[in-house]
Amino acid sequence: MFEIENSADYYAMLVTDFDEFMADPQSGRKAIHCAISAYHMHDWIWHDWLKDRRDIRKELGLTNFEVFKEYLKGCVWLDILREIANGSKHFRRQLYKTQLVRGYGAGPYGVGPYGTGYLLIDLGEVESDPDEFILDEYGEPDDAAHDGGDQRFMTAASLLEVCVRFWRDFFTKYRPDLTLTHSEHHPKDLGTPPPEPTA
Repeated sequence: MFEIENSADYYAMLVTDFDEFMADPQSGRKAIHCAISAYHMHDWIWHDWLKDRRDIRKELGLTNFEVFKEYLKGCVWLDILREIANGSKHFRRQLYKTQLVRGYGAGPYGVGPYGTGYLLIDLGEVESDPDEFILDEYGEPDDAAHDGGDQRFMTAASLLEVCVRFWRDFFTKYRPDLTLTHSEHHPKDLGTPPPEPTA
């Protein structure tokens, strides 16, 4: 498609989308474009080379494209990314509330770097059953309120960062023969293999 002919080319486009967003982390347009690119990376990987690599598919337990998509759902970050990408495509408000935070004290993190705003994803409160018996770190009954705490909120920059790194590490582990474009926000050292999603 145009000059994007394989999954490495598509990944280079994703890195460009990511770097452009990181330069302007309050742009909803750039965040959505990056989310869509990052989400559809799996299509390019499968159809470009993974469907023909029986050795890798066997290692990952993948029999077909649908199983590959289920495998990726095991990565909670890619699942959140899917909600954002699909929500933008289908004019559907995603499962998670999102907002642009501007000004001091407006969001859980105050204002962004250098006084700029940022995009925030509210993953929602984690509510526990009031009748549930919970122990604290000392093994004593814990009657404190339980919610999402620090895990309730996530910036769009954090989500996109972890998803771009996931794909970078996936390529590094399963296609080390490819020369990848690097984000200016990532070291040249390619890091560790991708975390194994839990099914």
